[in-house]
Amino acid sequence: LSAGSGIVSLKASGRTAAHDAGVLVEVGASQAQSHHGPELTVGAASIGADASTMRTAYSLALRGDVTDALRIDAMLATQLNDDPLALRSVALLGAPVGGSRVRISGAHGAIEAGRVALRLPELGGLNMGGDGVALDWHVPDGSTLNVATARQAGAFGPGGTQAALQWSSRPAPLTLRLGASRLDERQTTGRRLDAVTADLRYAPSRRSAVSVELAERQFENGRGVGAAGEASWDRDASRGRVRVFHAPGGAAAFAMARNGAMLETQGRLGARWQAAAQAWMMGDEGFDGSALRTSGGAFSPSVRVGTRADVGLSASYVRYASGAGAAHRHDAQQELMARGGMDLGVVRWDAEAGTERSVRGSSADGQRLSEVTARSVARSSLAVPTEHGTLSVRGSFRTASTFLASEGLIDLQLAGVRPIPGFHALTIDGGVQRVYLNRTGLSSVHAVVGLALPGGLRVLAGAQRDALMAVGGMGGGMVYSLRVERSSLAPGFAHFAQRSGVVYLDLNDNGVLDHGEPGLPGIIVRAGSARATTDRSGHYELNADAGAPSVDVRTLEEGMRLGAPAKAGSRDIPVRATSRLDVVVRREESFGRQATVPASIIVSVRDAAGKEWVVVADASGRAHFDALPSGTYLVSAASDNENAPLRIEPVTVRIVAGVGKAPHVELVSRARPIRFQGGTLNSSSTINSTQQQSIGGNGQGVKQ
Repeated sequence: LSAGSGIVSLKASGRTAAHDAGVLVEVGASQAQSHHGPELTVGAASIGADASTMRTAYSLALRGDVTDALRIDAMLATQLNDDPLALRSVALLGAPVGGSRVRISGAHGAIEAGRVALRLPELGGLNMGGDGVALDWHVPDGSTLNVATARQAGAFGPGGTQAALQWSSRPAPLTLRLGASRLDERQTTGRRLDAVTADLRYAPSRRSAVSVELAERQFENGRGVGAAGEASWDRDASRGRVRVFHAPGGAAAFAMARNGAMLETQGRLGARWQAAAQAWMMGDEGFDGSALRTSGGAFSPSVRVGTRADVGLSASYVRYASGAGAAHRHDAQQELMARGGMDLGVVRWDAEAGTERSVRGSSADGQRLSEVTARSVARSSLAVPTEHGTLSVRGSFRTASTFLASEGLIDLQLAGVRPIPGFHALTIDGGVQRVYLNRTGLSSVHAVVGLALPGGLRVLAGAQRDALMAVGGMGGGMVYSLRVERSSLAPGFAHFAQRSGVVYLDLNDNGVLDHGEPGLPGIIVRAGSARATTDRSGHYELNADAGAPSVDVRTLEEGMRLGAPAKAGSRDIPVRATSRLDVVVRREESFGRQATVPASIIVSVRDAAGKEWVVVADASGRAHFDALPSGTYLVSAASDNENAPLRIEPVTVRIVAGVGKAPHVELVSRARPIRFQGGTLNSSSTINSTQQQSIGGNGQGVKQ
């Protein structure tokens, strides 16, 4: 609502069930309609079953641009659990020094996400966070400095103080992390830990990195030095990680004594085969003095069949051994699965089936007991994106065993359905899920109807029936909700906001997201250090200041290639479907036998716009084009030897990417006729100058 030179906003939402109810109300006021000035918001939230159990919390928030270079986001609130006041404050300085950005944040009494977060090295022990102050400095060349300190009073964990510093240098590929912790719980549990850690990471490129970490730990009844090393790589054909570590600790510390090594790798073997493997071995000493040893491995090869299907296997084995004193336990799990998938246009179908086997054993006082469980497993899923929404179906089944019941699941989901063609303001999301345990089924149903109104207003009405709530007698398990919201983005906040885009299949290759062009799910989009994965409709979100987005081409399916947006700066990323073209050049038979193909045959493919692709054929006359978009092409060939008496007629071919098998074209080379002028040639005749010009034009005498 406009009020003079400002804006007053009201936001309310509620939720009710049989034994609980809640409501949230916020009233906000901003300085001007442009929302450039700071906005003051007063809020109240209440939740409870009745008047005697109703609890209420209040909040006062100030958010907005104080100056062109300073943005503030501060909140003062009471807690629902009657704790003292909580303060969360964030100040963002847009460009105070030479275009750099500074973020100063602090918190007191905040819970969960409101705490100050620390970036301690891994060997630094328990990473708590809590009340404290943090500073983030981003320099225009890409270097960053993060400094934070936090103190925990013990209400949500052990009491103590921690500090962390992280410095990343650009363009030099170095990252240094320092950490210090002092945790003390000697009066209650007898545990204490003082740790100082340092971690240096060298990454010469985004595709490889090496890091070394050292830590000095002091705790009750002991001390020690920990160390860890890691190497990672990410190449076109393979990626992986190797890590070894040693960390002292134990029951008297806030960190387990741990030793181990692990290897993770995956890669491609040729154009169709790929495989992934894991192996690890780890030993831990628990807080209670018990020991745990784990080891295992996994291997999963797969192969692409044609352009639409893939099949593979996965095998894994994990072994656990734990014990304290005379009691020990030994467990093992094995799994062997066969899986397959198929692309039917934009539809994706996946299925897998196999066996699971587990062995659980224990021993105490010289007696050993064991329990073996073997089950068959089957899973399948189908995703169907359409212009009206996305339909996904998945199901799974596990057979019964001696100790476990059979399990089944059927799940049907609809997302982003637009029931009225051409009217995108109305959407429906919903689903049905049914779970079976020994033929006894429980069903859950939910539906949400959304309506977008002018002025950024959106209304969402939902209903849900939860089978587990119904079994527990909670009001029939029905939950109804109504949400009314209005959101706006102030211009001064643009560089801190989220921006979204779509990775889509550009069917007409015009670089514009047109109606009916489907989004591509599961595609990784990067912008600087930020990363996002597209959802089922191809949408992704990244920080607006993260830079220009780019697609990780390794996540594209075979035959997919990146296109170019028609509008510079667009966050909608087009992807083109391409096809393979195989060309064979052969000689016309001469005197009843197949003639050989001369060396250095150059094969070219030209589209209707004049763009040309060129490949040199191999010794057998074969040439392959791997990524041609849909269209009509003129395929021709020629020898790079100008004196070769060959004539190869061009052929026109039509390619429709993603439909049918890759086209095959055969070009036939024929001998070019040579005309002789003048008399008859024989073994002793000499060709005159006129004949020389007709044949070679080099003015030299040529004999037959």
